[in-house]
Amino acid sequence: MAIRSRYSMMGLSDQTDGNGNNYFDVLSFPINFFRYNEYPSSTNLNEGDLLRWDLFTFDKYGDLSFKDFLLWVNKVGDKHLLEIGDYFILPALGDLRNFYSNFLQNVV
Repeated sequence: MAIRSRYSMMGLSDQTDGNGNNYFDVLSFPINFFRYNEYPSSTNLNEGDLLRWDLFTFDKYGDLSFKDFLLWVNKVGDKHLLEIGDYFILPALGDLRNFYSNFLQNVV
């Protein structure tokens, strides 16, 4: 399986340089195409979650590929902006996979 990240979305970005080449812009991530087909779960973040964001993501999904997406869907620009006790939405794994397969199949 290819490693997916927010940088895989460059081709879908509407941000371009002077030569017309697309470049990554987190704000151009197509969040408006994400759909909840299953009811998401939620959690309040603890200190361990903040210290090891990678382990938090792996524990919830068994896959590190979604760590950036989790921030994005919760409208957090950087994991360092998270605080202990923050309420966090956890989309269903199937919804995450559907989004990636629908919008990254030609990018990854």
